Amino acid sequence: MVQLSRAAAACSLARETNFDAVISMLREVLPQLSCPVSQFSYYNPILKPGLGKFMSIIKDAGVQGFMVLDVPLEETDILRMESSKNNIESELIGCINCFSFKRICIPGYWEWNS
Repeated sequence: MVQLSRAAAACSLARETNFDAVISMLREVLPQLSCPVSQFSYYNPILKPGLGKFMSIIKDAGVQGFMVLDVPLEETDILRMESSKNNIESELIGCINCFSFKRICIPGYWEWNS
């Protein structure tokens, strides 16, 4: 699955696909579909607009679920909480070697969050 994901990401990047273009396409296509649609993403594009705004955007577009491949284990709870608040199904694939942004960028994070 990882090789397939990397190949899909490379193809998408080569075509200059971006989040706004995907959401625009979903808003146009989803009303014509009779099946639920789930969005697949890496974690960083979700963090860019912020968790709450990301959930609002995909919910407004009609997406009913999402799957995230590289969530740091310590951040799965907040992602599940945000998706639940927005009534969006989530499938999070935790990653023990993925680094939390907080762990890397906030001095003393582990001292006051242990």
